[in-house]
Amino acid sequence: GIRSLPHMLHVLWKFSRPHTILGSAVCIPALSIFAAPAGTTIPFASLVPLVLYALVPSLMMNVYIVGLNQLFDVEIDRVNKPKLPLASGELSLPAGAAIVLGSLAAGLALGWAVPPLCSPALQATLIGSALLGTVYSLPPFRLKRFPLLASFCIMSVRGALINWGFFMHASLTVFKSALTATAGGMAAQRWRCLAPVAFFTLFGTVIALIKDVPDVDGDRRYGISSFSVRMGQSQVLNFAVRLLALTLATAGATLGAMAFSAAQAGAIVLSARRAAVAVAAAAT
Repeated sequence: GIRSLPHMLHVLWKFSRPHTILGSAVCIPALSIFAAPAGTTIPFASLVPLVLYALVPSLMMNVYIVGLNQLFDVEIDRVNKPKLPLASGELSLPAGAAIVLGSLAAGLALGWAVPPLCSPALQATLIGSALLGTVYSLPPFRLKRFPLLASFCIMSVRGALINWGFFMHASLTVFKSALTATAGGMAAQRWRCLAPVAFFTLFGTVIALIKDVPDVDGDRRYGISSFSVRMGQSQVLNFAVRLLALTLATAGATLGAMAFSAAQAGAIVLSARRAAVAVAAAAT
């Protein structure tokens, strides 16, 4: 009925784990803009459709990954996260499975559906995310049982795969002509990609550590040997906070040094221009 529709949408929203959707929705436009080569005017008329299209399969894949995890964590979530739809009974297992499989199929199909808006980088990102999300949650793999392998999955997706994938997706489509017009343009672009990959790999490590801190009771009961279960919540949280502070401080110092170097270079160029003007004026 009409009354139940808002409730159904709210249940689906909770099932999709909105905080993970928000991360993808923000990083994809940001990475696409960051991919613009230096000195290039960003062609928003081309970039906006590309970003909007890429958001759809990536968010579908996001729903697949978090939904699959919930399907196989119902008992654990009844202890750790009892308000999640499957754990609370608001959503049935068959309905959850249908959403998960539909999201996987739609996400992969959209990676090839509109060739002008697709690229090998987008397709690799979708396939890689699906594979890592599957082995993270699905028996008999269920890598989430092992802290190092679980962290590797999260770091790989949130750090390397997403940042490389969407950066290169924009590079291979909207900015391809600008990059191939200069010698070594595409090679230099791959080096630029290392900056977000390095930062978000460390940030992904922090996420991998912190996300299990509140879940010790259910994880311990059902054999999930997270770092928090093995080492204790306080130790893991303290280490994660220090790692986050170090990551942010390093990024800030690096950006500051780059800005200072750019300012110095600009000052040198300006001085050279002024000297040239003075010499020209004296000569006349």
